[in-house]
Amino acid sequence: MRAYSPERIIAELNHINEQFPDVRGFMLYDDELNLDTRTTLALMETLRRNNERRERRGEMPYSFRGFVKSELLVKHPEVVPAMKSAGFHILLSGFESGSDRILTEKVKKHTTRDINYRAAELAFQHGVQIKALTMVGQPTETLEDVRMTESFLDSLGALARKYGVPWDFDLTILTPYPGSKVYD
Repeated sequence: MRAYSPERIIAELNHINEQFPDVRGFMLYDDELNLDTRTTLALMETLRRNNERRERRGEMPYSFRGFVKSELLVKHPEVVPAMKSAGFHILLSGFESGSDRILTEKVKKHTTRDINYRAAELAFQHGVQIKALTMVGQPTETLEDVRMTESFLDSLGALARKYGVPWDFDLTILTPYPGSKVYD
């Protein structure tokens, strides 16, 4: 795995902001931003300190969005407040489905509907939005599976309202590429 140091990431963000001063929001396109808890916490601390320096100089702090693995948020809940203090406002996670059968048999995620729900609740408890990335059209998916996804999304909406935090979701239709395992 190739990873940049937190200092290099800050240098790149600051360089972009120097070139384009109105750009202060960043999306960290790392499918597994929270894969290594120690590295994630170190990055969050560096981002937090950089935002504090910016504020002391009278500059607006940066805000962030990024992809996380829900099961790792639940396993390492200390990451969520660290992300919030670093400036994260939105966490995106591939919840994929509200059906445990689809999650385990088809998508082969290391998560469940319950784990995904608990990850969203952790985020909401800390005032962080969730964008639930979901998908329909998996092979063998039934109408009941689709309804489970709908009910799961409804439950996230109710949870977000309970905590007063906005949330969002994407619903994608699976379109496999020729030659991929799911296509074959």
